[in-house]
Amino acid sequence: MTHSHHDAGADAVSPIVIISPVRNEEALLPNTIASMTAQSVRPAEWILVDDGSTDRTAEIVCEAALDHDWIRLVKRENRGHRKLGGGVVAAFEDGLGKARSAWRFVGKLDADMTFGPNYVKRAMERFEENPKLGSMSGKVFRPEEGRLVEEFMIDDMTAGQFKLWRRECFEEIGGLVREVMWDGIDFHRARQAGWNTRSFKDQDLVLLHHRL
Repeated sequence: MTHSHHDAGADAVSPIVIISPVRNEEALLPNTIASMTAQSVRPAEWILVDDGSTDRTAEIVCEAALDHDWIRLVKRENRGHRKLGGGVVAAFEDGLGKARSAWRFVGKLDADMTFGPNYVKRAMERFEENPKLGSMSGKVFRPEEGRLVEEFMIDDMTAGQFKLWRRECFEEIGGLVREVMWDGIDFHRARQAGWNTRSFKDQDLVLLHHRL
């Protein structure tokens, strides 16, 4: 197994498993992979669940997995269409069910995002600072005509594009619901159960959303 120079550099590994449901993401996925492999603290596992792609998505993931043994592809049957909300959560659950590490945190990441090299490190620091923090993310920005436009989100809400949960919180809320509004329902449930949830305005936690 060959290891790229990134793996040698990021010898810090966090007990986190990140799941990315992907479907026909070949245009933007390489940039997301570049962001993840450049992390100063990498996840124990990054599982990309290919939900019936008809483009080069699966090949791109396999190429990354050759260089990084913590990146894995899980393939699902093609159901022939994009199923919003419920489909994403079903793919996410598929990936999480195949995690091999004893994870303490779980993340859900979209394949059209980029972020700085300290995103995972800073997120872990936020969890350590506050034992009641059940779920967190950064703030999301859209690059538009050479500037960044912030996507509005209250501070208590966490960004569905790349959010992390503490395992105890994730299990207490029963995971994610297979509905379009899953990424709103989860943080309400967490807060009802007494957890804090937060999207942080922090240079290290800037999320760039590149969906065309």
